[in-house]
Amino acid sequence: MYKVISPFRDKFNPEKIYHVGDPFESDDKERIADLISRKLIEGVPDGAPSFHAAEHNEYQLMTKKEIIALLKKKGIEFNSRQPKEELIRLLLGGG
Repeated sequence: MYKVISPFRDKFNPEKIYHVGDPFESDDKERIADLISRKLIEGVPDGAPSFHAAEHNEYQLMTKKEIIALLKKKGIEFNSRQPKEELIRLLLGGG
């Protein structure tokens, strides 16, 4: 199974837009390799914790400063130079 790490439009169905955190499945190994090389998806190990879109959207509405404060409060290690998306992934347990 794969997880979307950067939004993109499906090339076979232009109406479908994949958002960060959405699951992605395909049997086309070339397509998967292409999406991974373009940093649009990443592999998710079996049994990895998933997160709810609502929780992710809540973090998206926060400022980076608020996210850093929450990471500190939860005792989660981070680098303040990381982009907001990576900090949100840390909050969601996605490392």
